[in-house]
Amino acid sequence: MRVSTKYFLCFLLVFVLTARSGQAQREYFNWYFEPGLGIGFNSGRPVPLAGNPVPFPTPNGRMSRVSTISDSLGRVLFVTDGRQVWDRMGQLMPGGRDITAGIATVNGNHDGGDLALKMPGSSHRYLILQEGGNGLITAGGTDCPDFYYTMVNMRARGGLGDVEGPAQQVLLPPSGSALNCFRSNTEAIRHANGRDLWLVFRNGDDRYFSYLLTAAGISLQPVQSRALPKAANIFGMTILKASPDSRRLVFAESFDATFDVEAFDAATGQVQPQYRMRGLRNCWGLAFSPDGSKLYADSLNYTGSINNVLLQYDLTAGSPQAVAASRQNVLTSRCTGGFTATKLQLGPDGCLYILLHNADYIGRLRLPNAPGLASRFEPYAVPIPNKRPFFLVRLPNDLNLPPVRIQAGGVGGIGTGVVDSLNCNPTGGSTPTDPSTAAGNCQDQLLYFQAGTSPFLSAAAYAWDFGDPGSGASNFGSGQAPTHRFSRPGTFTVRLRMLAADGREITAQQVVEVKDCANLPNIITPNGDGQNETFTLRGLRAPDWTLRLYNRWGREIYQKEQYD
Repeated sequence: MRVSTKYFLCFLLVFVLTARSGQAQREYFNWYFEPGLGIGFNSGRPVPLAGNPVPFPTPNGRMSRVSTISDSLGRVLFVTDGRQVWDRMGQLMPGGRDITAGIATVNGNHDGGDLALKMPGSSHRYLILQEGGNGLITAGGTDCPDFYYTMVNMRARGGLGDVEGPAQQVLLPPSGSALNCFRSNTEAIRHANGRDLWLVFRNGDDRYFSYLLTAAGISLQPVQSRALPKAANIFGMTILKASPDSRRLVFAESFDATFDVEAFDAATGQVQPQYRMRGLRNCWGLAFSPDGSKLYADSLNYTGSINNVLLQYDLTAGSPQAVAASRQNVLTSRCTGGFTATKLQLGPDGCLYILLHNADYIGRLRLPNAPGLASRFEPYAVPIPNKRPFFLVRLPNDLNLPPVRIQAGGVGGIGTGVVDSLNCNPTGGSTPTDPSTAAGNCQDQLLYFQAGTSPFLSAAAYAWDFGDPGSGASNFGSGQAPTHRFSRPGTFTVRLRMLAADGREITAQQVVEVKDCANLPNIITPNGDGQNETFTLRGLRAPDWTLRLYNRWGREIYQKEQYD
């Protein structure tokens, strides 16, 4: 193509910086609770979802828990209540009309429900985990068959998805006792490799079972670990929660006034009992802070006038006695009569969301890593007028959020000292400028980078390698938001090594393409003073251009095809 350039003063070229990096995973950015009720995080803050596209029923009344899966851009793919599966158009999948046909999935006395997970290593297959926990022995004296899963293939039906065959059963190791059945919900915990998942639950015989979920499916043989024995064989409401860093478990039983803190090895699936905490009455909600340093527990009295308190424990205080002494009340809710409870769930923004039964709002702790009242309870974070949901959603412990990612922007593209719109917690920088709108940024100008970290991770140090050895010592950088001036046009692999506050080392990389900028002078003064004597076009292919020069009075004084 030939271009005729007439007025150099009005000519503007835009430098193009393209960055190919991993999209922040948003599989769990939409939370549906009940028909017509849900909240979403795609806008950068929690907002009520504008109408529920899926008219799912609640077969267990208000106590049904619903799972929603979205794609990496936060668009709803399917919704399931553990019995049926709806596509994004609100229609039942052909194979999702009754995924419990022929199996027993009566939820027991645990904070259960069904959990939808993305299969490790797959872009289109998902697993719906169905758990029973009815505490019964089947005919013949074998253990209760209450661990099932169903697969969903999102490539079916032109991208609307469908269920793959009947539910598959995972048999528990035989013990001949009803105590071998579920005593807790199943937690999905990220493996140390950052890809696979552990499916962990506690049974009535005080053992933990850890099943490994990989791209090949669920392992047939679980890793077994002993738990602290319960003082009494009480089967009240139970809760099992894992910390976002996959290093801790906490187990509570509502009628036992205790909770157990356990260490978890995300590489082996082993659980190591640590200590038991007493004095927690009627616990119906548990959650860790994003950095794992704080444990939040609901404590409820449910007769007559109700005091519902949310307690915070500092797990870094030291001994079990010191952890117990660190307890602080961060929230008190008073209702009248009936039954009420608090449900807790970390959001993808790092805030802790709080559902108070009989309330017309969802509250949150804005800074759950902070001690005591500094965690900043906000009661009306998400209004839900005329709605009374009972459950929040169930999610994997890390919400499948990437621990760290690299963002790239143009000159002036990074702010400082602001609050990241996708994170409740203050950070060192704002969202970088969209590279496609950055003007005048050439390879010899400063380009800005930023490490975007999961709100579940605290960084201690950053080390950057810009993949540009021609820039010498400037090829290396530090800090969350460094700058770099590339020495030449080309394609570069920018690598980041981040040291987390808990000692983990996490790496990320991004391919950056830096294109040469055309350098178009807008004046030539061949008067012998050594400045602007020649007219040189850098970064252009001569066959593509025709040059015309005009003097100050608009008269053409020079013209040449394929000027070089």
